Amino acid sequence: DLHRRRHSFPTRRSSDLSGPARHLWAFADLGITALGAESSPAMIAYAQRIAGTRPGAAPAVRFVQAGLDERPAIDAPVDLSFVPLSAIHLLGSPEAIERHLRLAAEQLAPGGLHIIEATHPADLTPAGVHHTEWTEVRGADVIDARFRIHIDKTTAERVVPVTLEVVCSASKKGAPGALRSAARLRQEDRWYVPELDAWRALIARVPGLALVATLGDFNVDVPFEHSAAWRLILVIERV
Repeated sequence: DLHRRRHSFPTRRSSDLSGPARHLWAFADLGITALGAESSPAMIAYAQRIAGTRPGAAPAVRFVQAGLDERPAIDAPVDLSFVPLSAIHLLGSPEAIERHLRLAAEQLAPGGLHIIEATHPADLTPAGVHHTEWTEVRGADVIDARFRIHIDKTTAERVVPVTLEVVCSASKKGAPGALRSAARLRQEDRWYVPELDAWRALIARVPGLALVATLGDFNVDVPFEHSAAWRLILVIERV
């Protein structure tokens, strides 16, 4: 919607750290050529398996293996690129984010948009949202997930440890309420979470990029400054 407001309907779209890529197939269903750049071969294989479960003929989505600060092998510039779900913070430093932005500038067509869905800077404060929990139930399987930003360990450079803990359990056959042994996963990372002024400075250092909007929600009419803002979504244009 934002791309159409500023230009026209996008025809080529890419996603960095595309994960299962359900959003890419949604674009492909609209006739938009979609490309997923993903650092994990296992995740690419999983996304391709998901494609095989889609009803009817699955639209073409191409995948390339590349990290956020690595050049993806694309054959033509794109009109729209996107980094979802706070993945940008995995880069861990201003220098790595600047490398990512320079690569984004290279792959965008003139007038193209690069969208970064970032964590709200206030989430590194006691008033922010730095601990979330959710549960998914799929048949007999129950998946509990807990994500935490350890704000008490934030450095002066705004680098902070984060943890994701996932527990998958399922009922035993014929024994309602009884759980078999649970599978557990714990992932630890360190995020760099810039303030908005730091984002502005990083983008300004990259020739050909301009920050044209800062949103506080997936609703494009909610600016970052709004009292209800809970994300920092950066809209960057190739000029």
